[in-house]
Amino acid sequence: MEEADILFKKELFDLAEAKLQRAKDLCLKTGANAQLLEVYCLESKYKKLLNPFCNRQSLLNELEEIAQLNNRYLVWQNQLEKLNQFKNSLFPLQLSSHQREYCQHLLANMPDSKAEGQSGFYTLFYHYRIKWTVHFYLDNTIEGQQQFESLLRLFEEFSSTKERHPGHYLASVYDYLYFLIEFRRYRRAGEIIDYLQAYFEEHPELSRSKLFLYLLMVNLCLRHGNFEDFSEPHIQEVVNHIQHYQLQKHPDTISIYLRLAVISLMCNNPQRAHYFFRRIQLQKNQLPKSLSIASDLMEMVSHYETKDIFLIKNWLHTYRRKQPEQTDGNGQDFQAAFIDFLTELTKTSKLQHAGLATQFLGQIDQYKDDPIYLVMSALMLEEWLSALKENTPLSDRVEKIKARMYAETDFLYCW
Repeated sequence: MEEADILFKKELFDLAEAKLQRAKDLCLKTGANAQLLEVYCLESKYKKLLNPFCNRQSLLNELEEIAQLNNRYLVWQNQLEKLNQFKNSLFPLQLSSHQREYCQHLLANMPDSKAEGQSGFYTLFYHYRIKWTVHFYLDNTIEGQQQFESLLRLFEEFSSTKERHPGHYLASVYDYLYFLIEFRRYRRAGEIIDYLQAYFEEHPELSRSKLFLYLLMVNLCLRHGNFEDFSEPHIQEVVNHIQHYQLQKHPDTISIYLRLAVISLMCNNPQRAHYFFRRIQLQKNQLPKSLSIASDLMEMVSHYETKDIFLIKNWLHTYRRKQPEQTDGNGQDFQAAFIDFLTELTKTSKLQHAGLATQFLGQIDQYKDDPIYLVMSALMLEEWLSALKENTPLSDRVEKIKARMYAETDFLYCW
């Protein structure tokens, strides 16, 4: 456009018009509507100067069409943002009936890109991105994967856009990997992780964005029970990345620390678990309430594993001073129930703990929608309770988890 402006001022009108046409074609191809508006405005300006009596109605119609496209993009952006709020990196995906209805409505009203003759990058980008996200939310994993593969082909077709705006590309691949893990497509998830590892090696300038990849890798290993794969060098790699890019306050960092604390417990390394819980405590004021409470409760689990009963008693005493006492067991939330369970553990002998764990496991289904329970369940709460019930070390559960996961998927991801 700058070149076209210079050519117009030099009265090289044919060359200037050719430059503007080239700019228009490029904007239409890539879906860069904001820049396209600038091109049309510049063209309108010079056409008016060259011919004050020119028919400007066609230009006004084109500008109106571009403005409508911009409005459509805003709608799509809002839809995608709302869809992304349905998922949470802390606990497994679980949609409400209202959220499912919203997804079904979007899918039913999503236009067919081919029928509309859409060919610009951003038009197709939002079409495929929204469509495959909705398909995954509605458990249509095959259709979702097909839409994502179409999105990948789109990035290859518009390779320059992929290089200029890597954020769009990474966000799409990350979301895809998230859904693969949620729906236990672990083999394909492992392939995508390996691909992203290579991608970051080729693009070191994007390394800061690797934090979410670490989160998904930790999550995948936690799901598999493949805990020994997280040796000290691997954990140090993650910690170094967080420190190097000063990501200690990032929400994904807290989620990573929680998982690494649990992995440390499962590997019979409670001291390392305490280290990560201390890192979480430093950011406690910035955590959502449910996450803050779940983190505290899991930290008490780690202290139970190191037999710090006196410390747990002190924490419970402080907690009860700050919380109003419940006189009625009806409607009791998970937090209160777990506090009562911890209190009983500190009051009784080790021989009675198996019975208490059995009783608590039998009541746990009533809390399946409680946000604190959902976080703790994702952090292997039931495995710890089962170890108590069986009177075995927590680390003994590792092989059982791996055997169960391998029976489901016949594949274990290794870092």
